[in-house]
Amino acid sequence: MRCYIYIWLFFFLLSCNSKTKDLNNQYFLLPSDQYVSFPIPDNTALPYDGIKTFNVDGKEYLAFDGSDHRSLYIYDIQSKNLVKHILYEAEGDEGIKGISEFYIEDFDHIYLSSYYPVIFRTDTAGHILQKINYAHTTDTPSIELRSTSSIMGSIVVLGQQIYIPTNINPAFGNELIEKSKVGVVIDTVSHSVEQLPLGFPPLITYQDIGTGTGSGYGCYYNRCFDGNSFVYGFLYNDLMYKTSIDHKKVIRKKVKSHYAPNIDVFHIKETSSFNEHLKIEAETSIYGDCVYDPYHKVYYRFAYPSSELEKNDSYVEILRNGRKQPSIMILNEDLEILGETLLPEFTYASRAYFVREDGLYLSVSHFKREDYSEDTLRFQRLELVTNKDK
Repeated sequence: MRCYIYIWLFFFLLSCNSKTKDLNNQYFLLPSDQYVSFPIPDNTALPYDGIKTFNVDGKEYLAFDGSDHRSLYIYDIQSKNLVKHILYEAEGDEGIKGISEFYIEDFDHIYLSSYYPVIFRTDTAGHILQKINYAHTTDTPSIELRSTSSIMGSIVVLGQQIYIPTNINPAFGNELIEKSKVGVVIDTVSHSVEQLPLGFPPLITYQDIGTGTGSGYGCYYNRCFDGNSFVYGFLYNDLMYKTSIDHKKVIRKKVKSHYAPNIDVFHIKETSSFNEHLKIEAETSIYGDCVYDPYHKVYYRFAYPSSELEKNDSYVEILRNGRKQPSIMILNEDLEILGETLLPEFTYASRAYFVREDGLYLSVSHFKREDYSEDTLRFQRLELVTNKDK
């Protein structure tokens, strides 16, 4: 088995070299022969995204939202065992309706965002300890904000403040681009809600709302937090923003993928069928998540080059699993490109991942793999290496 892995890695690196003649790669992500697996209970499905890790009393845990969007599953990373299953009520005083995003600080501070603009703080018994409505901010009291989405990145908790990503708000009408902001900050003590000062780039217009433009994600972004700064990457634009915590200091930089050099918001004809719409979306190049690796002090920006799919392909599953072929850009803390690794087709379910000291763990639970199993969530460790290590 180990011999097979080494042979595979040899051809992987050979392939990388043949495709990166014009790319000055200082760093690569090299697939290792190390895998970790977590059993999936019968009452839920494999997660496609939203994997979270956290530490409590020196132990590492992994968590994800269940397919019913009312459950959290928490595993001990060392033992790979499921240690907690939290099932929340849908209605009533303890009801949350559904989980759109979550953040776990410890077992008494589990923050949930739902399908409406409310943040819940809960414990592992599923009890709601605090409920904060952020529908109205002090500067726009008459405009109701929309709830957050997992596409845009995680909730960030800093002391008594919670930073929530938000999307463009059609309630602003023709001024939605000018007046919408990328997030809000909530004070959990005073319950004040303030819009962050950073706005959106003009990637779409008010007339695009409700159309097939960007499949509804024309102005979506994904953000990460490195402990001192927020970093935003827009899905249909090379543009990235790095901001101070209060978002008053902003560095804007174009960070272009070598393998997806022509990413732009796409438009679909109104006459397109739903299946045609899905095919176009799945074949169109796009950026994905922005991830910070605190152990190597680099950012990873996922990109998905344009591709061609077969007529009988399941486009929904391909989109869920991270499209046909992911690329991962490696950036330093100034958002300068250190390298980019193009991964094999239909191998990684690249929207599911986590970072540890020894590397980036990327899901290999892709439905097109021969070893795919609905009963196991499986990750492969990718090691960050330099040209000198090759």
